Amino acid sequence: MKNLLLLAFLAISLCASSQANRCKLAAQLLLNTNGGSQNCADGLVVVFDSAFSSEVGPEDSHKFINVDENMAINRNNVLLSIEGRKPVVDNDTIPLKIWKYKHTSYCIMFQACNFPANVVAVLKDNYLHIDIPISLTDTTTIPFQLTSDSNSYSADRFCFVIKPASTLSLSTVTIGAAVKDRGIMVNWGVENELKISDYTIERLARNGQFISIGNVKSKGNNGPAAYRWSDSYPLNGDNYYRIKMNNNANEATYSAVAKVTYKGESGVTIFSNPVTDNVIKIRMTGMGEGDYNMFLYNNGGQRVLAKEIHHTESDAATSIALPTKMRAGTYLLLIQNQSHKIARQIVIP
Repeated sequence: MKNLLLLAFLAISLCASSQANRCKLAAQLLLNTNGGSQNCADGLVVVFDSAFSSEVGPEDSHKFINVDENMAINRNNVLLSIEGRKPVVDNDTIPLKIWKYKHTSYCIMFQACNFPANVVAVLKDNYLHIDIPISLTDTTTIPFQLTSDSNSYSADRFCFVIKPASTLSLSTVTIGAAVKDRGIMVNWGVENELKISDYTIERLARNGQFISIGNVKSKGNNGPAAYRWSDSYPLNGDNYYRIKMNNNANEATYSAVAKVTYKGESGVTIFSNPVTDNVIKIRMTGMGEGDYNMFLYNNGGQRVLAKEIHHTESDAATSIALPTKMRAGTYLLLIQNQSHKIARQIVIP
């Protein structure tokens, strides 16, 4: 039986404890599906206080194993749901163990309070080989995906590490995103960008990897700066964004992750119709990554062109060159695979 009632109580009271000066960290494993209380699969809590020992002791609660997803602190091969530790020290590490996955899409939600200002925290992802900044004053939600690669669902994929603030090589970045018009506007800000060369906007792909979808050069401000960038081709459903800050020494730091749900229509948009420069430009929205067959028919029903299109989530548009001696007129363009069949009229002048 899950000990979620105890964990939920501890999470709710995280910043309302009678020991108001204690550093506290709560983490929950969330099913990345529908919202609601049933979305929580498991969780844990860490409390830092001089009255506690950093060794496993009476202030700790051992993990009760669930029949499905499990999340625990792996302290020297002893699994804990609640851990009491000495006050925070440099490079304090909370090794996580997550196992018995039942789905392919999850989130880890962190809630923290009362940490000293001279420390920062990251979630180390040993599969993607990145450090993801975690707020020590607010809530941070990190999505992750499981793939066919066994390393993606390794039980020790993640660990939580607290570091001195001076170890950050780049300025702290904040990120937000929201639906705007027919796309998603991603905005971010930095405290000081004097040493930052550029910013890469990354979006989580269906295969669980973040991919680059844009890049913005730094203004080089010796102080705060703010940016925004429009994703004109978001995915249908949940979109996850992060900002990669690159400095002049080729070092990188990542922002937290911003989530936006986009409800767009599946379809095909033809650019420059009538066609210009003998090229058809096709935008495919909400149709999923994969191979598609494209056929072009004249007004007599004859097929004049057949081509296979490989559509990826990072593609903004696909350009199809037409044969050089195409007659002027109205044509039928058909794009299809096992899931979609979409027809559009195009005009060749």
